[in-house]
Amino acid sequence: MIAKAPKGLMQFEIGIQSTHDETLEAITRKTDLEKIRKNVKRLIGFKNCHVHVDLIAGLPKETYAVFKKSFDETIAIEPDMLQLGFLKLLKGTKIRKEADKFYYRYASFPPYEVISNDFISSDELMRLKDIEDLVDRYYNSGAFYLSLKYIFETSAGAHPLNFLRLSRTIGGRKASMSWENQRNSSTGFCRHLRPQATSRPIKKCSGS
Repeated sequence: MIAKAPKGLMQFEIGIQSTHDETLEAITRKTDLEKIRKNVKRLIGFKNCHVHVDLIAGLPKETYAVFKKSFDETIAIEPDMLQLGFLKLLKGTKIRKEADKFYYRYASFPPYEVISNDFISSDELMRLKDIEDLVDRYYNSGAFYLSLKYIFETSAGAHPLNFLRLSRTIGGRKASMSWENQRNSSTGFCRHLRPQATSRPIKKCSGS
């Protein structure tokens, strides 16, 4: 049925949250990650529906390095959109009741967003806030699909998280991230990682 549906009719939102087993156990979430990966890739393969997946930063037992692994594994599936969310310790939830157990600091006002915990610092979460913006600019926009694919597949050690962090440094401040600056950022990073890479300018594209 899905394979035969008109293009654009269906959208799937899949809450992966984390790929770390200890984290999933801590939040009592039973997830067959391999099954999710296969199903997401299958949906994407139909090329007629939009697949949106999300990760949540600030979960128990997930350090910055562990979150980076979750990010890399999730973006490797190539969903149409990857949303980075931040844990909210809502009243009445299990995680709110266990806040002291994991040394959570969180905002005193709704939606009670996490500030830090025993596994990830406030500075690291702020860094992920920057990355959230860059994911939207570079990945979710679809405008840099070929550039990102080149970087991810041909640059040893060029994990998506590292690219997104460094691209902010090259591209300038958030307020000045025009299309031209974004293009220069992605081009500059390609050359930073692979000096022998082509100097041909990177063109804007719509997910092609």
